[in-house]
Amino acid sequence: MGLLHRYRHTHRVRHCLDHLWLASPWLGEVAKKIILARIARTLSTLLTTGLPLPDALALTAPVAANCHFEAAIEALQQDIATGQPLSLAMHRQPLFPPLLQQMVRAGEESASLINMFEKTAEFYESAADHAAGILGQCLEPLIMLTLGVLIGALVIAMYLPLFRLGNAL
Repeated sequence: MGLLHRYRHTHRVRHCLDHLWLASPWLGEVAKKIILARIARTLSTLLTTGLPLPDALALTAPVAANCHFEAAIEALQQDIATGQPLSLAMHRQPLFPPLLQQMVRAGEESASLINMFEKTAEFYESAADHAAGILGQCLEPLIMLTLGVLIGALVIAMYLPLFRLGNAL
């Protein structure tokens, strides 16, 4: 409970935990895809309502729920305020993958940025679902083995005193 409180209120701890979360081998990739899907879906929804891109980015930053992505989105917002296109600003941020950059560039060139964000969100949502499914399949044998060991230890702990009682008589 104390770690959760510190996580919410201490920037240094949150920065460290978010970095560890993104850097983890399998979970980090799933987390990145989920965050990117969330960002693209939120931007698509906000731009559909007619909100200007800088304001939409300002509202999207907290949706990422990761301080590294929040900082990257704030940097995007600052770059856009200076007149740079979104695709160029994304190119300068290492957290945004080339696929997202290319989709944004295509959306800017064809004046269908909203549709590109929708398609990107659908892609990353399906990729995150697929990756989570594979991760679940990989973890299933480990979970079964752990449960087997725990149940075996419990059974031995219950019956061992009975066997010793039989030997004592």
